[in-house]
Amino acid sequence: MALGDRHILGYEVLGRGDFEGLPENVNELFQLAEPIGAEVDLSLLLRRRSVATCGTLDGEYCYFLNTHPAELVDDALVPSLREARDKWPDLRIAVEIHEASVTDPASIRELQNELSELDMLLVYDDFGAGQARLLELADVPPAYLKFDRSLIHQIDSAPAARVRLLEALVKMALELGIEIIAEGIERQEEVDRCRDLGFGWGQGFLFAKPKPGEEHSGRRLPPALDIP
Repeated sequence: MALGDRHILGYEVLGRGDFEGLPENVNELFQLAEPIGAEVDLSLLLRRRSVATCGTLDGEYCYFLNTHPAELVDDALVPSLREARDKWPDLRIAVEIHEASVTDPASIRELQNELSELDMLLVYDDFGAGQARLLELADVPPAYLKFDRSLIHQIDSAPAARVRLLEALVKMALELGIEIIAEGIERQEEVDRCRDLGFGWGQGFLFAKPKPGEEHSGRRLPPALDIP
């Protein structure tokens, strides 16, 4: 969501388990899948279902889809995205890659080229959660960069050192022409400070908690946001 005029850019698509005897929480599902090497299959299934759902919703929104780090060393990611594009040619899709997975600029550049051919956007997620991949960020700038909530939480009252760090990272991203998103916003004070720092976009519980789409007068719509 735009931190200025509250324009809705799009929605991050989140999954929930719906299998008898298995947890609903996706992280717990992946913990069960990883020992048997099924995390890629689980991620593909979740994304396939996500795209099918988003493709039926009204409105011109961009849908941000998650990936699992294991998919970046697997050959199923791009074919699955190509399948999604074939089925939903007009759906606006952004593909999120966790910052920790951005370790090989050549591979990420190749993925970015593939996404461009599919008319999809590359997004780096959770930036700043661990080691900020500054070299890779400069070599292969994404369309969007999501700053981790650890940098955003209570930024309005944060120590000066953390504010200076965030200012420097924001300045660098903007100079690279990257659209930046502040994650984990829960308070209006964080909105105000992030906007002052240069953030154009934000997401978090202040705007809405995860919830399913809605149906009104026969139309399927994304969930309504709690815009303050």
